[in-house]
Amino acid sequence: MNYEFIIDSFTERRGAPVMLELSCAHCNRYLFTYQKDGPGPLLRCYWDRIHAPDNLKNLLHHSPNDKALDSLLCPYCVQPIGTKGLYEKEQRPVFILIVNSFRIRQL
Repeated sequence: MNYEFIIDSFTERRGAPVMLELSCAHCNRYLFTYQKDGPGPLLRCYWDRIHAPDNLKNLLHHSPNDKALDSLLCPYCVQPIGTKGLYEKEQRPVFILIVNSFRIRQL
């Protein structure tokens, strides 16, 4: 599937974007497709950079205070992948990822 990169001030500041596919490290099943801007390790996922599936892509339409979104869990084996947070510097909702809970494949 082809995804269009989101190009905005965040992308321009960080550098060239890359599209990633994340899968669960425990069961190895697909989690979501994410646009990472700039170099460095993937530590957090901004909600506005998730491209698929639709239930995660549409997170910005939910309230960041929604308790159902407190954790990012694998939908297949229910292993925790991340926790909800707010990146204070930019006031953007994020999932703070748990190290070694996911695998990355560049698309």
